[in-house]
Amino acid sequence: MNYTVEPRGALHHTGLRLRDNLLRQLLIVGSLCLGIALLLTAIEGRGFGTKLVYSLSIGTVCTLIVDAMRLAVAGAYDFWRRLRGLPRVSTINGWYGVMPGALLAIVLGPALGLTVADALTGYQSISLLDLRSGANRLMLALALALLGTLITVVVAGNLERLAHTRAG
Repeated sequence: MNYTVEPRGALHHTGLRLRDNLLRQLLIVGSLCLGIALLLTAIEGRGFGTKLVYSLSIGTVCTLIVDAMRLAVAGAYDFWRRLRGLPRVSTINGWYGVMPGALLAIVLGPALGLTVADALTGYQSISLLDLRSGANRLMLALALALLGTLITVVVAGNLERLAHTRAG
């Protein structure tokens, strides 16, 4: 007898990929956040610990947003295929799940990360919408969040693709 096993779906396999790459993702994001904290400390000359907390908070929030969006897109893909009567597939090719998450992380990540860091440190960050106080710091924070998110997405995506190619 020849049995065929239907794939579990894109959501299941996306979750497995995220779980399998968790350590690598933590190392990438942690290293990037450490580099950002060191850069900001070198610019201002003080406060490495606080800058590290803020950097890790923003990096963690951005990573959670990207990964949650990947899962949401995979779930929507499975749902859409089921509605159309199409068989499940185990993967989604391309950047379909990553790019919406990266864009959302760039928009929401810094503000949410600052809120988390403020709660952890007890400090009060300047508002990202208040352009009168610290506009240069605002632009630096947004530029670093943008750069960090893009670097993380590209590096992690390429490493994930390489690991998938080696396994296949």
